[in-house]
Parts: sequence; structure tokens; C-alpha cells
Amino acid sequence: MSQVNVIVIHVRAKQAAEYEKFFVERQLPRWRDFQRRGKFISARFFRSQFGSDERKAVVKYPEGPLVFGGDLIHSVG
Repeated sequence: MSQVNVIVIHVRAKQAAEYEKFFVERQLPRWRDFQRRGKFISARFFRSQFGSDERKAVVKYPEGPLVFGGDLIHSVG
């Protein structure tokens, strides 16, 4: 049986580059380790580029029942 978990993170637009740098340095290595150890099959991190939440001051990293779409930034697995 598969399970999909979605974590939505709202980041102030002016802090998005800092957050993405932090993600690459701190979280991405953890994801790779978890995948290697079989803790999950795959994980994806994407920055939402469009959707039903159009606030410009917040960068959306999806959230139901809102709809978002964007380019994949990182993928593990």
C-alpha cells in the first residue's frame, strides 16, 4: 500500500532564496539518507508557480484543497 504525504510551507517571498539554500544544505541530505535507508520511496520539493492562492507576498511550497503547479526543484528516488 502506498501513502502520499504533502507538507505545505509558506515562506515570505523575500526570504525564498534563503529558504531554498537552507533546504539544499540541511534537508536534501536527510531526504537522500532516508531514501537510501528505505524510509520512503521518493520525495519531491517544488516551488509553486501558479494556483488558486495568488498572494504575492508568500511563496507556496501544495495545499489542499487549493491547487498549485510549478517546476520541480529537487527529487529523491
